[in-house]
Amino acid sequence: MSVDWADEREELYLLLLPLVIQAAQDGALSALDQLPDGDTVDIDEVNDAIVVWAEEYTRTLADGITDTSQAFVIEKLAETTEPDVLLEELTAMFGMPRAEMIGITEVTRSLAMGLVTAVGVAGVAASFRWDALADADNYDPNGPCVMNDGEVRAAGESFPSGDTEPPSHPGCRCELVLVL
Repeated sequence: MSVDWADEREELYLLLLPLVIQAAQDGALSALDQLPDGDTVDIDEVNDAIVVWAEEYTRTLADGITDTSQAFVIEKLAETTEPDVLLEELTAMFGMPRAEMIGITEVTRSLAMGLVTAVGVAGVAASFRWDALADADNYDPNGPCVMNDGEVRAAGESFPSGDTEPPSHPGCRCELVLVL
């Protein structure tokens, strides 16, 4: 039995795309709810911009995950063909911890991009504050999130870590907060 990696890539893209769009839309709605009364925004224009971003980003994401997975499987098959060893190695790589890490990272990214996209479409002069979540399971007191925490930047400007929005690392749960 061989794996059709092109099919795997497409299946992953189709699985992730609606989830990425939904998270980005949630971020956009959060931004739109914070805009001053009287600011009108064409929600269809915001949604169209989110879909364009999500389609491009999700394609890149699915490609990266598939490429990493394929390389790992090939490497492990070159090392051993013992079923028990392969099962242990593959389970460690593709189990729930990896799925959770990818999910958390990509929801964080999509929420932030939805917020930034909505503000950009609205044409509102705004800045963004980085909020590190100190109670998160993967919080590192010496990590990049700490140096960004509480910092305010205009859209597209880099925070001290060099990132323009969360996530700053795999599993990042930081939030980007609109500052009007």
